[in-house]
Amino acid sequence: MRSLATLTAAALALLLSGTAFAQSTTQTLSGVLTGTTTLSANEVYLIDGEVYVDNGATLNIPAGTVLKGKQNPTTGNGQSSVLVVQRGGTLNARGTAAAPIIFTAEGDDVTDPFDTNETQRGLWGGVIILGNATNNRGVRQVEGIPSTDRSKYGCGDAGFDCDEDDDSGEMTYVSIRHAGFTLTPNAEINGLTLGSVGRGTLLEHIEVFANSDDSFEFFGGTVNAKYLVASFSGDDDIDWDQGYTGKLQFVFSLKDESGDVGRCIEGDGAASPFTAALLSDPVVSNLTCVGSGVGSTPGGSDAGGPTLKLRENTRGAIYNSVFTAVQSSAGGIDLEVQPEDDNGNPVGDATISTAQNFREGELTIANNIFFDFSVGNDAASIVRRDEADIEATIAAANQFVTPGLVNVADGSGAADDARDQDGVLDPRPGFGSAAASGADFTLARLSGDNFFTPVSFKGAFPATNQGLFWAAGWTALDDMLYFSANVTVDAEEAPEAAASALRAFPNPASGVATVALTLATAQEVQLTVVDMLGREVAVLASGETAAGETRFALPVADLQAGTYLVRLATEGAVSTQMLTVVR
Repeated sequence: MRSLATLTAAALALLLSGTAFAQSTTQTLSGVLTGTTTLSANEVYLIDGEVYVDNGATLNIPAGTVLKGKQNPTTGNGQSSVLVVQRGGTLNARGTAAAPIIFTAEGDDVTDPFDTNETQRGLWGGVIILGNATNNRGVRQVEGIPSTDRSKYGCGDAGFDCDEDDDSGEMTYVSIRHAGFTLTPNAEINGLTLGSVGRGTLLEHIEVFANSDDSFEFFGGTVNAKYLVASFSGDDDIDWDQGYTGKLQFVFSLKDESGDVGRCIEGDGAASPFTAALLSDPVVSNLTCVGSGVGSTPGGSDAGGPTLKLRENTRGAIYNSVFTAVQSSAGGIDLEVQPEDDNGNPVGDATISTAQNFREGELTIANNIFFDFSVGNDAASIVRRDEADIEATIAAANQFVTPGLVNVADGSGAADDARDQDGVLDPRPGFGSAAASGADFTLARLSGDNFFTPVSFKGAFPATNQGLFWAAGWTALDDMLYFSANVTVDAEEAPEAAASALRAFPNPASGVATVALTLATAQEVQLTVVDMLGREVAVLASGETAAGETRFALPVADLQAGTYLVRLATEGAVSTQMLTVVR
């Protein structure tokens, strides 16, 4: 037995045991990780009980690593296996499209696409990241795990000043499967739980597959995220609460046709008395929300509910998105008129109204497509409550036409059922369809915001003739043969994108930015930074650069505040990444 972390009297160690698993050695993780722990892609890791990344500690997970949650843990509370990044801890989970990091259940053979499916949920806990950005309820205990100092999030207590730029690390190309263990009713673990996580944290290309509770839940915080996939969850796919003020772009949500389902989005502003100074106010663009399918028979307490539930005084904006294939007896959009309990009974101050936030422009739903709803395909049918002025505003600001997605067929059991492992799901817009064009990035909450990538299409994906399908190659939906074979990325079709990837973070940056360059093969590159007049302000690389990921530090303290372009010229193409410098 050997240790990857330092033992202390107050903390459990990272324990390793050597048992055989497939062709890799299985190493067991348990207790508290201190110092720096670096895993290996050549081994499989079994998460036994609650595994904590301690305050000040770092866990590095390389591309291609598989981690499995023990179904019947032998440590911790003995009920759930979960990875928890504490306040002050750092998780660097850096997968790639070709070698994603997979968190899954103990019994899942990730090399066999058919040994598990979308019905197997709650087989282990999930991933929890806790930070010290703000929320509107102070220092809180995250739900789903035992309440201790290690499970706190938020700021203002000893050692944790409030920091909206709090950095908990990175997660890129990560798939979280079959999680969501329920500790007690209303104390479930989400696929990825984010408690007061700051915008210094990088979240891109993350999937939650077959989770028994919410796929992604944001409890306050400012963290932004791009390229999210949520499928077959037993509850909501995106859930925000407690004053979340981050930004989301390129999100795909897919519901089951018969199992427990929740909403595509559940957005809460504040808990009772619903009058916090900081209310949730996120901005979402380019979401594709595919419901359970008209004519399907979804289950669970939220079956038949709206796909977009905005309540408890939330604010925010939802733009350039597609909502379709929704079986609901309660419409598609529900803007709460007065705070309600879980049974729909009014509670709290009758003057607090999410609907009124919409009327006053503090909540916006604009330039989206709504179509194929069981209740009808016009605003009067899709808006749940009989509020004529809201219906008229939504009708004028959105489209009610078929988006033209290639295949998101309902759960009828037909040969083209897109929710089976038969390789026919294709959520991209077809050539010339309504969703293939019409996105608008001059809208109020998008204009001038360099987090958002301006694109022409509505929804999460470009049309079949427009570009790469970013969810192919690394997700469970692809590995387990839900996606159509026609959506697999072919390097010959897009050599410039397949050959390299470029990203800069944090973005915006004020001190030092990191530029990460990933190359499929070693080649000559020119990596520079230019201002908006085309003047070169920095040279990061010039010449032969190795395959794989290379990171460059870019000091920006001496640059004027404004927008810059990180420019990559390779042997096959030129690409750019916007970077904003702030003071």
